[in-house]
Amino acid sequence: MKRIFSLSLILYTLVVFSSCNTTEVSTTTLSVKVPVEVTDTTSTATKSEQAGYSFSQSLTESLEEDENVNEFLGDLKSLKVEDFYVKFSGLQSSQSIDSIDISIEGIGVIATLENIASSNPPQQPEINSSILVLIGNILRSEQELTVLVSGTTNSAPMNFVVETYFVLKIETNSP
Repeated sequence: MKRIFSLSLILYTLVVFSSCNTTEVSTTTLSVKVPVEVTDTTSTATKSEQAGYSFSQSLTESLEEDENVNEFLGDLKSLKVEDFYVKFSGLQSSQSIDSIDISIEGIGVIATLENIASSNPPQQPEINSSILVLIGNILRSEQELTVLVSGTTNSAPMNFVVETYFVLKIETNSP
């Protein structure tokens, strides 16, 4: 009788623990790379030496289309934005971004950077943790993120890319 009870207890324990999901935690990066084209829309007669050339461009990145994130979506339990950084590519040595606002649709401006040149390393602007929570909420509910960049440059025409990176902590259920 004692043997049957022990076997039953072992079998019950195996069934209970095999049906429980465990949580796996992963860190990955969602990147949104916004190409920017700055054109000169002013005439040379009205252009002053002090004025800058303005730009505004946005891009939406879907979590399903991002290869770093899409593998986690099926068993997604939670998603948090832990950090944010930005880098710029395509600037020539004589070109600079005088000022740039980086915004998230549904939130507004999350960072403002100034005097960006081709030699600048990646930037890691300080962002309030509550803003990072809001970005994570948008990602979870919308499954996409729209990044808007706007500002001024010292010359036109010019083309560059604003590469934004959101460091994500993702918890998934695993069988």
